[in-house]
Amino acid sequence: MEEQAPKYHAEFLKSPHHATLGLLTLGVGFMSGMLLPLIAGATVYTLGWIYLPDMPFFRRWVDRRHESSRRAAEMQKVAEFVQRRESLVTCLSPNRRERYRRLSQVCKDIETASSDSPLASADSTTDPRLRKLDELMWTLLRLLGIEESLERFLDTERREDIPAMLKDAEAEAARLTKEIDALKDKGDNGAFETRQRYLNSRMERLDVLRKR
Repeated sequence: MEEQAPKYHAEFLKSPHHATLGLLTLGVGFMSGMLLPLIAGATVYTLGWIYLPDMPFFRRWVDRRHESSRRAAEMQKVAEFVQRRESLVTCLSPNRRERYRRLSQVCKDIETASSDSPLASADSTTDPRLRKLDELMWTLLRLLGIEESLERFLDTERREDIPAMLKDAEAEAARLTKEIDALKDKGDNGAFETRQRYLNSRMERLDVLRKR
């Protein structure tokens, strides 16, 4: 979405130029204590309010302020992105971190070589080729993070011995089912409800193990 142009009259209201104009016109008129200077000051103030916001020097001042604010916001976004990227890199294993660093160095070499090209953009932030390199680096970092997560998940699965846990859970569920049937035949409603709730929780665990 295109950035909206500054509203110069609204900017003038908040600017030091407006304060100076008011002081030199209305302020001087009030301090004089006479009607004619007050009317003249109010007239000059009104004319200044109408014409000063459209003067080139004031527009340039507003444009510089807006450009400075825009650049500061962009730098803040870049800083947040770099912080997030470094956090993700730190979470990688040493081997994957080294793979990322190697590709990062290759991209830096490409960026250095491209800076001497006549097709290079004067502003590196708007160069589409450099942007593609950044996208490549970000994609690799995300893939390495996904690979790391999958490896940790599989390692956890191997350590937990899911087949043995599933076998024990099925045996426990079968035993609890028999106990509940026996309690139901005895008519012990209190113990029956307690064991039924426990069986339901163990069946949920059994379902999770089967999915894993």
